[in-house]
Amino acid sequence: ALGRYDEAVHSYDKALSGDPRNPQIHNNRGNALQVLGRLDDAVAAYDQALALAPDFPIALGNRGGALQALGRLHEALEAFDRVVSIEPDNLYALYNRANILAEQGQTIDALASLERALGIAPTFKEAILKRADVLRDLNRLDDAIAGYHALLARPIERPEDKDLRDRAAVELVWCQRRTCSWTDLDETDAAARRALEMGNAQSSPFLSLCLFDDPEAQLNYAR
Repeated sequence: ALGRYDEAVHSYDKALSGDPRNPQIHNNRGNALQVLGRLDDAVAAYDQALALAPDFPIALGNRGGALQALGRLHEALEAFDRVVSIEPDNLYALYNRANILAEQGQTIDALASLERALGIAPTFKEAILKRADVLRDLNRLDDAIAGYHALLARPIERPEDKDLRDRAAVELVWCQRRTCSWTDLDETDAAARRALEMGNAQSSPFLSLCLFDDPEAQLNYAR
């Protein structure tokens, strides 16, 4: 499959030889390079697109995504901020800047970005889950519980929705136990255990220890 993207890069190179000032071609070339894992080359391609069209929000967002994957978070955040300044309702930029802000510990700003995204698209599942995670980190556990319940109430419509639900179930159990909120805990606990056993949930081992009462089981899971 990756061979097709190699071919795509060659096709874009050929197209640029005849139309070197086309920002869309530079952007598309960057996308193919990013899929191939050539992230530095992808950033360079997006830079070429933006040199020709500085306010090209798609290229700015794609550049932000590549920089984020490279761990260059400050530059990625600048790119997503620039997208939002051009397109205030750009969900991709709002969500990704929230992820970076949360990773940097700027949870209040991350929450504001997520709530802005959800004000535009209330059923945006990734943002629902991330908002609940941020509320958990802010120790607003009752609000986090409501957020995880909101995600679990949504139907499974895409393959990735199952993973989102599994993660929400694990985090929900942790929050419920922290707050002694026992409503529906047995059902949620069972769903979280299944997710962990199947390796579906991307949760901290320390958070998931709350699922086990037996010290030996806790130790085995942490290992």
